[in-house]
Amino acid sequence: MVSFTALLIEGNEEKLYNILKIIEDLDIDIIKVGTGEEALVQIYNQNIDLVLFDGDIQDMDSLEVLETILTYDRSYDIPVVLITEKSRPDEFILQAYDIGISDFIKKPINYKILRSKIKVIIKTIKNKRDYERKNLILKKRILEIKNEMVLLTEEKNDAEVNGNTDALTSIPNRRLFDKVLQEEWYRLMRTEDNLSVFMIDIDHFKGYNDAYGHIRGDEALIEVASIIDDAFNRVGDLVARYGGEEFVVLVPNFDYEDAKDMADRLRQKIHDAAIENVGSQVSPYLTVSIGVATMVPRTKYPVTYIVDEADSALYLAKKSGRNIVKGIQI
Repeated sequence: MVSFTALLIEGNEEKLYNILKIIEDLDIDIIKVGTGEEALVQIYNQNIDLVLFDGDIQDMDSLEVLETILTYDRSYDIPVVLITEKSRPDEFILQAYDIGISDFIKKPINYKILRSKIKVIIKTIKNKRDYERKNLILKKRILEIKNEMVLLTEEKNDAEVNGNTDALTSIPNRRLFDKVLQEEWYRLMRTEDNLSVFMIDIDHFKGYNDAYGHIRGDEALIEVASIIDDAFNRVGDLVARYGGEEFVVLVPNFDYEDAKDMADRLRQKIHDAAIENVGSQVSPYLTVSIGVATMVPRTKYPVTYIVDEADSALYLAKKSGRNIVKGIQI
């Protein structure tokens, strides 16, 4: 299989024959032309890998032909070996190098040396092709790795979102709440600002499930979660499902009385949603009990202290008849 195409520009039949003889085993397809004009036609129309150019052509100025070849977009980096008369001055050779030839040989041609020069150029071309091939493979692999990294990042992000989101209600879960609670606790400890926690429990939810079934129970949880989530929309507020029919809200930078008022408005909104609950002992509709705790975080308290206090307030709300808000300022 022919790997290289060489353009041989040689008007002398004897020299042409001798050159062809020394390179016939070098896996080169030879395009033979005798004039500069014919050479340019081939350059414009063929994919040439190597040019062997007898600079003593008669029809055109040899330097002009060289410059045309080596400034053409498709052939500017083609290696050119210039064959020239021994009598040519060094200035001519220097001009040829300035134009871009790769090598030259003077007449009378030492065909062994010419063959060696051609072999070196072919080896260089092979190495270049091999480099380009490997570079292309490497670029393709780099692109694949980048795509894989993007996919892994997306999967990781999805996993983090899914790991921090309650599957039923699509609001944050307890895992994320615990994480944000710790961050906010230490932040507000530094700024000496209030932190409030709301513990919210749906009243008589077991009776709701018994009366309407677990599918309706899930729908009710989703609706209640949506009402709570809509009620807290400041930057920094966090609504999460704590477990079962319990929800928790983290509210930074809020006074105790404001927190209690907000909790009571939320309790009323859930009642006003008029979600029928024949299993309730306090209302014909679904209701909630809410415990609120507000404090400035201190080093002497553990992070979970405020949650425990909000839970104690919730317990007091349940003991006080449910559908009510109880709170504590620490």
